[in-house]
Amino acid sequence: MKAKKKILIIDDEERFGQMLKVNLEMADSYEVFVETLGTRGLETAHRVRPDLILLDVIMPDLSGPDVARRIANDPVLKRTPVVFLTAMPEEKVHLEDFDTTQYPFLQKPVSSAEVIDFNEKRLSEQKR
Repeated sequence: MKAKKKILIIDDEERFGQMLKVNLEMADSYEVFVETLGTRGLETAHRVRPDLILLDVIMPDLSGPDVARRIANDPVLKRTPVVFLTAMPEEKVHLEDFDTTQYPFLQKPVSSAEVIDFNEKRLSEQKR
């Protein structure tokens, strides 16, 4: 049996995260973890070592960019792909002192099909 890819969703909208989790896990190729705070998301990332992190831009404790910075500077997590989730159009996301060009964005509401498609493309690019 093929190992399932791990996806970590860090988003303060718990219902959104849980709905996406259920839909992704129905594909039977993913094991999905959901956290609603950036600090807990970082702890979970260390524990489960996800293949992909879906990260909300605006959250109550640490902003998405703060979490992404910590991931990028963490020797264990720095190679983990991060994709920002936002309800705002990408061009309207102004993140002070943070270069968003190195991160892809998915527009909320995002479907599980969009996440699966993105993840499969990323995996095929890594194999090259």
